[in-house]
Amino acid sequence: MRAFSQPQIPRVWQDAFEKIARQTVERLRNLLHQGKLNAYYFYCGRHAVPCEFWATAPADGVLESGCYSPSGPQTRTLEWRTNYPLFLLQSELDRLLSGETSKKRPFPQSKMQALVAALRKLDHLPNRKAQLKALREAPEFREYKITDGVFREAARNLPREAGRKSRGES
Repeated sequence: MRAFSQPQIPRVWQDAFEKIARQTVERLRNLLHQGKLNAYYFYCGRHAVPCEFWATAPADGVLESGCYSPSGPQTRTLEWRTNYPLFLLQSELDRLLSGETSKKRPFPQSKMQALVAALRKLDHLPNRKAQLKALREAPEFREYKITDGVFREAARNLPREAGRKSRGES
């Protein structure tokens, strides 16, 4: 008998799961309402749920249930309305999620020495603009936002060759 019982999930975890689910539903509804993502149902072909629908009260619970009724929710107890399963296109989700994760993190000061070392290796490039582009595309710095200010600071830390001698020196 005990083998078939459900394991108890701690209440703290249940609260966390519910919070994450609520935030996910809110975020999805916002994306659907803004038209950045479409939900589809199939009835004699594929149909998109109108964007305006997601901002209305009848949309409450639709994502959670996964069913959409084009004629609206039931208004009477014995009334029967056709519900269709909802679908999201994987390609639309991938496009949307890859765009959100492409935001770069600020450049950490702890990586400055690595940036200076990488900049030293780029002396063969014709100008600073090309060096900056190469740094931004380097695998170890691709996730960071390297601003012009960060680049100037790294360039200031580069050791310089001896320049012109002053007038008093021979």
